[in-house]
Amino acid sequence: MGAGFGWSGIASRARHCRRPLKFALLLLLPVFVAGCLQMERVVQVNADGSGVLIERLVMGNDIAEMMAGMQPEGEPFSVRDDEKLRGNAASFGDSVRFVSATDVVTDFGRGYEARYAFDDINTLRIGQDVEDSMPGDLAASDDSEGEEPTFTTFTLRRTNPVGLVIHWPVGKDEPGSRPGDFATESPESTSTPEQEQMAMEMMKMAFKDMRVAMHVDIMGNIVGTNATHVQGTRITLMDIDFGAFLANEAALQAMAGKKPGSVAEMKELMRLIPGLKLEIEPKVAILFQ
Repeated sequence: MGAGFGWSGIASRARHCRRPLKFALLLLLPVFVAGCLQMERVVQVNADGSGVLIERLVMGNDIAEMMAGMQPEGEPFSVRDDEKLRGNAASFGDSVRFVSATDVVTDFGRGYEARYAFDDINTLRIGQDVEDSMPGDLAASDDSEGEEPTFTTFTLRRTNPVGLVIHWPVGKDEPGSRPGDFATESPESTSTPEQEQMAMEMMKMAFKDMRVAMHVDIMGNIVGTNATHVQGTRITLMDIDFGAFLANEAALQAMAGKKPGSVAEMKELMRLIPGLKLEIEPKVAILFQ
């Protein structure tokens, strides 16, 4: 949906961090709520192509209390909506089944952990927008009308070793997000430096608690991969701590001002950005046993 809060929306906000009018228009309630969410998705895949998708979403205590206060009298507010979570299974693919949902309570807030099973990862598709998993009416938006949704998909071949390709939609709908075209120039802003600074401070406040992550856990031993971020048997496609990311003005300026001409240069640039792990390969290949 629209700019969204998947990888493409994140890349867009990072590149255009000096465009305050756009940010001011985005600071509506659903966006503010999204800024108080911590969202993680983990795909666990077996050698036969079966596996589990785990979705964990936690809403900050302050915003959860605010949402509860907006409910009609006598109607409780819950981040977890089992009916909606069951319905979401179909959006992940034809073979995906809802398994369970449990409440999650942390010092940060409260939410849920939902588990979905699939028989064939080749049919699995995962949308890029955090809003799709937000509770109730906060997930609803019609600004995506006429736009093609963006998905992460998978191709698995049952060879020896097993071959898995993750089709990660980096650069698919965001010109300027590929290596060699990262620092695409944006239209000249007519706002003042004071307005730009105010907009940036508002953005930092709105997104200070937001964290979005997506991982693929290989249920076996990895024998080869081109993935950018690998730890043990975990491939990290995205892990973004917005508070740390937005707090470092020097890193943001370096990210916006440099134009890497290769994947190696892009990887080196990303080392400057705290709180940011983002896969830059559009096809992540993994061999495992």
